[in-house]
Amino acid sequence: MEEAAQSSQSKETLNVKLQESEERYRTLFLAAPMALFVCDPHAVIQQYNRRAVELWGREPACGVEQHCGSVKLWLPNGMQLPHAQSPIVDVLRTGIPAHNVEVFIERPDGSRLPVLVNFAALKNAEGDITGAITSFMDITDRKVAEESLRESEERLRTFSGRLEQLVHERTEELVQSQDRLRLMATELNLAEQRERKRLAAELHDYLTQLLVLCRLNLGQVKRIGLPPRADEMIKETEEVLDKALDYSRTLMADLSPPVLQEHGLPAGLRWLGERMQRHGLAVTVDVGDATDLSLPEDCAVLLFQSVRELLMNALKHAESNAVTVRLDKGGGRLRIEVCDDGIGHDLAATSATTSMSSKFGLFSIRERMKTLGGRLDLQSAPGEGTVATLILPLAGAQAGGMEHEVSGVGQEAGEGKLSVSLPLASSPVLHASPRIRVLLVDDHGMVRQGLRSVLESYADIEIVGEARNGEEAVALVERLQPSIVVMDINMPKMNGIEATAKIKFRFPRTIVIG
Repeated sequence: MEEAAQSSQSKETLNVKLQESEERYRTLFLAAPMALFVCDPHAVIQQYNRRAVELWGREPACGVEQHCGSVKLWLPNGMQLPHAQSPIVDVLRTGIPAHNVEVFIERPDGSRLPVLVNFAALKNAEGDITGAITSFMDITDRKVAEESLRESEERLRTFSGRLEQLVHERTEELVQSQDRLRLMATELNLAEQRERKRLAAELHDYLTQLLVLCRLNLGQVKRIGLPPRADEMIKETEEVLDKALDYSRTLMADLSPPVLQEHGLPAGLRWLGERMQRHGLAVTVDVGDATDLSLPEDCAVLLFQSVRELLMNALKHAESNAVTVRLDKGGGRLRIEVCDDGIGHDLAATSATTSMSSKFGLFSIRERMKTLGGRLDLQSAPGEGTVATLILPLAGAQAGGMEHEVSGVGQEAGEGKLSVSLPLASSPVLHASPRIRVLLVDDHGMVRQGLRSVLESYADIEIVGEARNGEEAVALVERLQPSIVVMDINMPKMNGIEATAKIKFRFPRTIVIG
């Protein structure tokens, strides 16, 4: 009896625990945040929770009226999933669960809802499959967020693509603007040089000619004979005119060095080195194998200006006393190295320590070289001086002889004055008349008039003709056979150097005075 009572008590305790367990299961089942369906081995729905009603849109019918296989499932790609391929079929057949299957379910009202489905088999104590439990989680919010994220990513990609296009366009515009500015800067430099050349020509063609004419007239006045005091004043006036002529020649040479135009860059740099001596800077110019270098005029002008700016930087900012300029045209390129013994500087800190004028000058040189297809290299360190190298490919330049090299005729680069060195051992061509026959060649009528008035005062001199340019001079020498030609240098059509070369070739005994 006692054993039976204990057994009955144990059963009651077990029943209580089983009821408590079932109650907990029921509570969890009904309150679960996802929709839960329990079906039998034939996939017929037997039980569901409150969330399932909300998900389905109405009360599901249990029993044979509501078969799990009758729920239409749609794949994310829009294809309907056949019942035979439904995961519930495999789970009830194999007992293997299926997790996180993403599909769309079609509700009774025809709407489709994105869900995340999990399938798990239910088994008895012997391990036989007695049904399955299915959970549906509404992922509409997640899908909306994903779609919003995709749209945001697409907008971002579109924006990025547009931004890249804008950056490319702006970069292209910036590069074009830089090229245009570089060309404008180069044209400005060339325009400056052309204006310098024009001003120098104006000084030569007008002011200097007037000074020469005054000098000639004063010479004639002196020959007449004047009181001592007047003679002294004329002498003082002549000295003033001489100084004015020297200053005019110096100014013309500084504005537009004739040696650069007539004899090219190497000779121009030698002249520049001599000119810098006046500023207290010792410049050594070594042209090496570039003596016969020939460059286009605009290229030579820009290189000349660049070297001049580097020399002025060495004088003003580097506190240099000596500079060496070296030319080298090896390897198909021209290298001009300007090396000073100045204080040097830290290139990394140049923007903070270099004066604005020096920075702008270096920038201008760098842009100038880029326009020519070359570059500027700088090497410097505090206390070790600076080496600036101009590098220019010689693809567009030709190395050859000077265009105006005439035997027996040279030009003093320092002042832009002509010096004629001709063989005078041979006697001039004499005609029947004992008088010296002279041809005057100058493109300015008042200068020819002044020379004529001076020379005609001499009884043994005869002015046989006048020419306004080199071409007329060559033609008149052939026709008039003068003994002496007084030749101007800068003239239109043919300058004095070219005319002198032709005259000396055809009439070697004719004396030419420049």
